[in-house]
Amino acid sequence: TKVRARGFELLAESAKFAGFSAKAGYTFTDATIRSGVPAGWTNGDRPNELPRHSLTTRLDYESGGFGAYVKTTTKA
Repeated sequence: TKVRARGFELLAESAKFAGFSAKAGYTFTDATIRSGVPAGWTNGDRPNELPRHSLTTRLDYESGGFGAYVKTTTKA
């Protein structure tokens, strides 16, 4: 199966403040099946495996030798 994918990505990162920093990213992907179409699909259909929108956020903490982070990802 051949798939054409086009899109863009935006990334932002904060400066560190009191050991904390934050990051966020957004990705837009426009993908369509071009050839080698699986049964039940047609050319131009969107592959299920590729989300159109993806948003990721991450909060980091560092102090001395300790570091931790929390990350979330949402796909639609």
